[in-house]
Amino acid sequence: MKGYGKEAIVKIGVNYYQWSYVWGILDAVDCLAIDDGGDRSPQEYVDAYADYIAEKYNGNFGEICAVELQPLEKTRVDYAGGCSRSGNYAVDYMRVEIAGIELYAEIPVPDDDTPEKESKRYDELVDEIDHEAFKKGVPSELLYYWYD
Repeated sequence: MKGYGKEAIVKIGVNYYQWSYVWGILDAVDCLAIDDGGDRSPQEYVDAYADYIAEKYNGNFGEICAVELQPLEKTRVDYAGGCSRSGNYAVDYMRVEIAGIELYAEIPVPDDDTPEKESKRYDELVDEIDHEAFKKGVPSELLYYWYD
């Protein structure tokens, strides 16, 4: 089979989905050709994708690639303390895995820690997770934080 497995988060209408597909047989232009702005139901969107592939490549969709669309719910970003991933020192960290994508951020805990310093680290970790989510294509609407 041409291409390779890929995961993505797509928005259809007002909902988000984890889209598993084989990339390489279609390019971005092909995907735009079937994107009607989210007016279809998720199943209609997948069916249109399948029909488009079958028509374009004169084949059976099942022989060309597998597509799976799973609804995504808001996911809590864990906030905890522990040992750093990069050394043997204490950190506060945030971690979440959504649609197979891990978002992780950590900040060292100082020896003279105070509640005010912890609050500032929490805010910095939220900012870092939001930035990483943006870079990895995870909509911030899918995340909620420990103190939300």
